[in-house]
Amino acid sequence: MKTLYSDSKKIQLIEEVLRLNDHDVLKELEAVLKKSKIKMKKPAAAKQRFLQELKESVKEVELAKKGKIKLQSAKSFLDEL
Repeated sequence: MKTLYSDSKKIQLIEEVLRLNDHDVLKELEAVLKKSKIKMKKPAAAKQRFLQELKESVKEVELAKKGKIKLQSAKSFLDEL
């Protein structure tokens, strides 16, 4: 289980980074931070995709209510599974 770092732990990490003089280690740390930022954006993208698909589904149901399209029955849907 992932735990949140306390503010004091974050400050300790910042102090450690400030003491670093090794260019290669700093480059590695920068790469890790970039990857972390990308990972943090992925859930937002998944959420946006879910919301878009939900909107499309609502539009489809509205069209079905107006009689403009015919939806698949639950039975035929389950039969496909």
